[in-house]
Amino acid sequence: MELVELAASAVHRRVVLPRLRDHHQHCVRQGAPADKFFIIVDGEVEVVRESEGKTRSLGTLGRGQFFGEIAILRDTPRIATVRAVKPTTLFAMERDIFRSVVAQSMGTTGDFDRV
Repeated sequence: MELVELAASAVHRRVVLPRLRDHHQHCVRQGAPADKFFIIVDGEVEVVRESEGKTRSLGTLGRGQFFGEIAILRDTPRIATVRAVKPTTLFAMERDIFRSVVAQSMGTTGDFDRV
């Protein structure tokens, strides 16, 4: 089964479409637990990393791009903060569903530490 088909089947399970309406509204915060994977349906977000009291922009993401996978696959806290640049709609998939979709598409178990 293709990754797109697997993701589509996840729509029937715990998937939400959060909306970020305000400029700089946060979607995820650096250091927070990784509980969801996101795909940008429309809008734009900025990825920033905070270190030693300074905030550095790592870039922006737009329609069709995604984020949140690294912390889920590595089972670590979020490595960056993601905030809206303009009103944004996101496709959000719960952590366990995302890991299941990836494992099925790779023909593996849920053991991602070896990847």
